This record gives sequence, structure tokens and C-alpha cells, in this order.
Amino acid sequence: ALHLLQGPITVFDNGAYAGDARIQDLQPGTERLISYAMDLGTEVAPTAKSQPQTLVSVRVVKGVMHRTLKYARGVDYTVKNSGERAKNVLIEYAHDPNWKLVAPKDPAETTRDMYRFAVAAEPGKPAELKVSEERTATEQVGLVNLDDNSIRYYISADAVGEDVKKAMQEVVRRKQEIAAVVAERQESERQANVIRQQQERIRENLKVLPQDSELARTYIKKFADQEQQVDKLQAAIDASVAKENKARRELDEYLANLNLG
Repeated sequence: ALHLLQGPITVFDNGAYAGDARIQDLQPGTERLISYAMDLGTEVAPTAKSQPQTLVSVRVVKGVMHRTLKYARGVDYTVKNSGERAKNVLIEYAHDPNWKLVAPKDPAETTRDMYRFAVAAEPGKPAELKVSEERTATEQVGLVNLDDNSIRYYISADAVGEDVKKAMQEVVRRKQEIAAVVAERQESERQANVIRQQQERIRENLKVLPQDSELARTYIKKFADQEQQVDKLQAAIDASVAKENKARRELDEYLANLNLG
């Protein structure tokens, strides 16, 4: 069988000249769309649409949250035929392999790069075509890296199982305990720094005072009292650091053994 050679062609519609086009080589049995004229009597108005992402599922593996999200998008087409006879309009929509076609289920044609949908357009009556796609994506994030507000969002989400919610509540509780210990340590450090600054001023004053003066003895006593305060604060800081490290270690162990969903 012979194939149709590439080159220019003239198109007739019901015996009347419709336009000119150019084709590539065509093997027997193959089909191609050609562009040969502008149909001024047909208007196609596309409206892009998108929806907020939705949470599909959440599972936890060794303290790492695997969340699956669904994304949706599409285009609504309105076809207006101002001609005198019905037309079958073929609408092309880009085919992205990362997205799943939801509606319409069965395109008239599917190529590597395009979906083609046939729309029957009656004269003077708008025709509608709604194309919808969706895709899912899984993201990973460590529970320990989530702030409390993010965790509370997942705790309130319908897509999250009760076992995962309870585990997240436990993570929030443990992180709050750690935050309280950190706050205690920081307050002790602040107080110790204030005292050290006062002691530095006392040292400067003692340099210019007679050692046997009443004021010098007062400063020396105050310095000694402050040293005791600093020692107590340092002991509190050391205890807070040990408590914080223990709590963080226990949280890490808890997360490492967490497999849910």
C-alpha cells in the first residue's frame, strides 16, 4: 500500500473551498488532525479550576510521618456555535502522565501528549465540557520537626487514625515538658549572668577602695553571698541540662519505635 506524501493540500467542505493545509507523510491506516482555517462561527471558552489539596492518609514509620495528599485540577469548556448547523467540536487537553484523568472517563482519542474530547455543539445552544484530573503525592516529615500547631491540625483531621492521633498527642506532651525544662534553664542562666555583671562592678569598685574600709568589707561580703547564689544557680543549670538531655533522648527513643497507620 502506498503512503500519502507530505505537502500542501486543499480542503473542501460539502464541495465548497474550506482552506489550505500542509501534511506530513502518512502511512496507510493512520490519522492526523490538520489545521486549515479559522471557524469564526464557533467559540470555545476555557475556565481553569483548581481545588485546595486534601489530606488522604497519614502513617508514621520510625517517627517519620508519611502523609498522602490529593491534588485536583481541571478546565471547564463552554462551546458556542453561532452557525446554522450542528458541529462536532474536538477539544484538545494536555496529557500529563503525572495526573489521572477523572472526567470524562473516556476521551474520543488519546495521544502521547493530548486527550481529545468530542463535544456536540447545537446552533445557538452552549455546550459544556468539564475535564477533571487528580494526583496524589506522599511527603515525609519527622514528627519531632513539627510545631505544636501543625500536630494539632493532624490530630483534628478525619484522615488520621486514632492510634496516630494518640501518638501525636504524646509527642506534644513530651515536647512541652522539654520546653518547660529549657525555660527553667534559661531563667537560671539569666539570673547567673545578672549576678556576674554585678560582681564585675564590685571588682572595679574594690580596686579604688581601701581594703580595710567599711564599704570594702560590705562589697566583699556581698560578693561572697553572690558566689553562693551563682553556685546554686549553676547546680540548677546542670540539673536542667541533664533533665533536658534525658527527656530528648527518651523522645528520640519513643519516636524511633513508633510505627503506626
